[in-house]
Amino acid sequence: MALIFILSATPDLRVAPDPLADYVLRKLGHLAVFGVLAVLVAWAWSGPRPEVLGFAVAVGYGILDELHQTSVAGRVGDPLDVAIDAAGAAMGVTVWAWWDRRRVDTRAGRH
Repeated sequence: MALIFILSATPDLRVAPDPLADYVLRKLGHLAVFGVLAVLVAWAWSGPRPEVLGFAVAVGYGILDELHQTSVAGRVGDPLDVAIDAAGAAMGVTVWAWWDRRRVDTRAGRH
């Protein structure tokens, strides 16, 4: 979350000199970072339905991130980014839930 905040607080953030490459890389970054955030929250939660909590926290923080960007020079809050954040979170927790079930099944001797 701190990394996301620092990146969001960077005015006029650019990751590539070419505008199209910059756009694509930033959107892929949203997918990856919010997917990782969702997985880390799910992994840390020992209660019921960790994937739901991971998804909810990542999307909630994605909304807060976009609101934060509205106060940073050269940045805007974009609802499309929240949708991309949600897609990344969904992909992350889907893979995590599959892996976690597989790990539990292997421990129980089921294949």
